[in-house]
Amino acid sequence: LANVSYFDDMVGGLIGTLKDTGLLENTVIVVTADHGDMLGEHGLFYKKHFFEDCIRVPLIMRYPDGFAGGQVRPTSISLMDLFPTVAALAKVGPPRQASLDGIDLSGLIDGQSDVPERTFYWRIAFRGRCQRAIRRGRWKYLWDSTAGFLFDVLSDPGERDDRFYQHPDIARELRTALTGWEREFPNLRDRD
Repeated sequence: LANVSYFDDMVGGLIGTLKDTGLLENTVIVVTADHGDMLGEHGLFYKKHFFEDCIRVPLIMRYPDGFAGGQVRPTSISLMDLFPTVAALAKVGPPRQASLDGIDLSGLIDGQSDVPERTFYWRIAFRGRCQRAIRRGRWKYLWDSTAGFLFDVLSDPGERDDRFYQHPDIARELRTALTGWEREFPNLRDRD
């Protein structure tokens, strides 16, 4: 709780400084995190897992000159989308040679467009164990060295009901896509 209070104080200080300097109304403020933490969910602790508790993070944006506040969007996005989005809001483009994995979300923010459905991939090697995950629409497949798990994250956001055996075709499709994605990066190693 002290960490949350400290962070809240720091954001409040930033907003106060922007207000004092007259820049608040023309500044994009983004509050997010790079990961969540397991606090005993699934019997796990810390951050090196791909359950929603670790990979779903808040994304709060404020830009009074650009869009109305109080909106909530349940769309899955990536933190890689922040650079192209903020660049678009600032009316600057990425460098010409830039190849970006993220997409501009400014149309989603102002309600002018939807984000196309995408597939998200995760991979981490830690202490001799490699964990992987893929999310496509409502389905998420988790796979480590020993087992695979399939979750319907829309009907089961706590990822308690493994649907691997009820939907082996979906699990197989996602695992095939995940291994195909890994082949695109031949330098990946299953080590720390």
